[in-house]
Amino acid sequence: MVETLRSQLDEKDKEIEENREQIARLENARTAAEEINASLQETASSLSEQLNRVAAEKDELISVKNRAEEEVAEMTAKLNEIYQQLEESKNIRAPSNSGEVEQLKEDTEKLKQKIHEMESNHQRTEKAHPSNMWLWGRATLAAR
Repeated sequence: MVETLRSQLDEKDKEIEENREQIARLENARTAAEEINASLQETASSLSEQLNRVAAEKDELISVKNRAEEEVAEMTAKLNEIYQQLEESKNIRAPSNSGEVEQLKEDTEKLKQKIHEMESNHQRTEKAHPSNMWLWGRATLAAR
């Protein structure tokens, strides 16, 4: 019986030792789990901060994009207005310029006719009075 009790005691000692080892392993696992948990919390916190920064940057970029689109729309409108004014100016100037050209053509024709008349008159006058040739030359030069 003592042998049996000793044998049982040895088995209980072994169980106790195994339980202590298991408790130590579990404590080590718990410590590791706590460290992992703390690390995960730090990572989650860091990721949350990064996400908030990225979200803020995204909002800012959207705002900048919207302002840029507004400016592009304004500049496009101004450019279209300038093109329209340019076309209107061309349309207004074209008849004006063509009118000026027509007027210059008429004036040129009138001057040519006057020169022709003066030359004709000079030829008649020269035939009648050759001494007036000098005066005619000066008048012709002045007219040109």
